[in-house]
Amino acid sequence: MWKSDVDCPECGTGYHRVVITSCEGEAGEYRCLTCDHVLEVFDGSFAVLIRLTVRPEKNASMYACGIATPRGQAKWSATQVQRVLEALPKIGY
Repeated sequence: MWKSDVDCPECGTGYHRVVITSCEGEAGEYRCLTCDHVLEVFDGSFAVLIRLTVRPEKNASMYACGIATPRGQAKWSATQVQRVLEALPKIGY
């Protein structure tokens, strides 16, 4: 068994990764919970456990709202962002 930390190269979200070599795992892939970037592809030869540890709140919320790209680059102007933030309380968010 070994442990490591993994950061998404696209958005910076952090994960803790544990590999258990004494157990077989499942083939598949793990995607970032913030931006959906593929972090790792598994062949199933051993078990891999990945747990979210650090989600960059600013980038995560801006990305989820469509304000930023996965790398955190702004897609909207500051004025557009301000209008959206002012409208959120009005719609109960």
